[in-house]
Amino acid sequence: MDVDYQLLGNHEFNHGREHLEHIIKKLNSKTLNANIIDTESNEPFLGQAYDIIKVDDLSIGIIGLTTAFIPHWEPKENYHHLTFVDPLLVLEKHIKQLKDKVDYLIVAYHGGVEGDLDTLEYNDMTPGENQGLEILKNFPDVDLLITGHQHLTLNQKLGDTLLIQTGSQGSYLFEITIHKDTNGLLQTECTIHEVPLIPKTEKQLPFITLESQKRLQDWATQALTHIPTVKNLPQTHIEASLSNHLFYELHNQVQQQVGQADFSLTPVPNDAFNHFVGRITNESLLKSFPFYNKIATLLITGNELIDMMEYNLAVFNIEDNNIHFNYDFTTPYKHHYHFFSFSGFECEADLSAPVYQRVRRVIDSSTHDLLIPDKEYTLAVSIYHAVSDHGIPHLSEDKIIRISEHDSFYYMQEKLQMMDKKAWNTLQTNYTHLKFKQ
Repeated sequence: MDVDYQLLGNHEFNHGREHLEHIIKKLNSKTLNANIIDTESNEPFLGQAYDIIKVDDLSIGIIGLTTAFIPHWEPKENYHHLTFVDPLLVLEKHIKQLKDKVDYLIVAYHGGVEGDLDTLEYNDMTPGENQGLEILKNFPDVDLLITGHQHLTLNQKLGDTLLIQTGSQGSYLFEITIHKDTNGLLQTECTIHEVPLIPKTEKQLPFITLESQKRLQDWATQALTHIPTVKNLPQTHIEASLSNHLFYELHNQVQQQVGQADFSLTPVPNDAFNHFVGRITNESLLKSFPFYNKIATLLITGNELIDMMEYNLAVFNIEDNNIHFNYDFTTPYKHHYHFFSFSGFECEADLSAPVYQRVRRVIDSSTHDLLIPDKEYTLAVSIYHAVSDHGIPHLSEDKIIRISEHDSFYYMQEKLQMMDKKAWNTLQTNYTHLKFKQ
């Protein structure tokens, strides 16, 4: 990729600090990192806090920040000897340094907005993860705030600051134009260009060489399997959450097998599972799910699993005899890591009951017996969820007993290439494990 700058995101730490440093050192571009600090040198552990560039007659300052919430999602060995400083603290310091040196100030932040952009009210379920509104309120000298992390597409002027967020997976290219108005004041305009995930073109695209483009296309179009036609599969996010989907069932089975676990949980983030149909390639497998990560196996009790299912079922609400997502889990954006598909057990529930009183019984699929409350079971989840503290009960790093060598995308590739007609038929007849009281 022929770009000038990059930031560090939370997923860059999925494979550990050493792996990240090795990859970054191969790049020709500059890393902007003001708030992830090496505890020994007290300096940014990679890159530099900011840079100043000259464009025509304008001096433009760019400060790079990353959500300080990474220790909530990663095992400690993945960020050893690092401190994640509150972005607001370092931003105050660097804006003072740059204020009189630049004509235009950009803050590029791998983090999102923690509330409603119209009312500017805070409503994030995980305070501290996203601090875009705090930046807007406290630093009016920022001309352009580039956000990320939430996979949203934003383009909104708030006061004198333009706030943007560029979606996910390179889906959009944002073109920023800075010009002087008739009063000599700087104005910012944004044009959004949609970009396909893997462009099918022989024309060279911006920021990528033709050779790299060709290798990427060859890998993306590699066929892994062909899924037989299945009738009456869920089509929407809410349908898949209620009745599961082939993709999530297969992903759970892969996690169970690799993690040598009794049970498995996989988040149901959106309707991207609709890409999991017909001819499956690396590209369509990537498109089907945004949360591939290493697989962690945890020890939990039967009671703890029941608590997790109560939390799981709290995302639903019944209005006018129809099941909807609870408002708290969809605003200001979908908290897609809070509802899980599951395999290895059956859950019977009553959604008309009060929240956290909805589980009627949970049955171990392997024994067909009720879960034993104080018995220890093994549960496979992504490492991201195993160490996170998003409020999901009983997931914590101290319960991990093993972690897979590779991420689940790798194991899904392997599994798909081994699937035959019999395996698909078995999967298609048994992928729904949540049953509701009639």
